[in-house]
Amino acid sequence: MTQQDQKQQEKLIDRLAEILRDVLDEDAMSITEATMMVDLPHWDSLAQIRALISVEEVFGVQFLPDEIAALKSVGQLAALVEAKTA
Repeated sequence: MTQQDQKQQEKLIDRLAEILRDVLDEDAMSITEATMMVDLPHWDSLAQIRALISVEEVFGVQFLPDEIAALKSVGQLAALVEAKTA
């Protein structure tokens, strides 16, 4: 991964973290690529739906049910967004 690719990945993680903080109403929450979705405070099925709809709107992508079911971490979400916007 080039330095430019790494910076783009960091920007994507930061933007996803902003979306998750907003959806979960947790402004001070620390979110990294390794953060597991189930470890996020207030994470439940409704929060998942709200978060993924927000991500779809912000990035102009659409997730399939199988893709959603497979998401376990913020890093996986970032990789999926990256693949769909490439």
